[in-house]
Amino acid sequence: MGSGARILVVDDEDAIRFAFRDYFTSRAFEVDCVETIEEAQAFLNDFQYGVVISDLRLGGQGYEGLEIASHIWEYHPGTAVIILTAFGSAEAEVVA
Repeated sequence: MGSGARILVVDDEDAIRFAFRDYFTSRAFEVDCVETIEEAQAFLNDFQYGVVISDLRLGGQGYEGLEIASHIWEYHPGTAVIILTAFGSAEAEVVA
């Protein structure tokens, strides 16, 4: 498998991480799952990812998922980023 075959999922909910891991591993992807920005950055330093899927909000009131995206765009420009949220708003869209 090439570097595009590895996915990082960043979400503070166990059920979401489990669902993504189950879905993508059944399709032969390598999947790592973490809960926090700090964990995401540590994994990004250790592994090459084709895609990072992150929740917009990781238990806080801010846009932690966008902080992760910013880190990826700066240090891992070849990695695609997908931001998910159940709390979409016009403000979040402007910030993104």
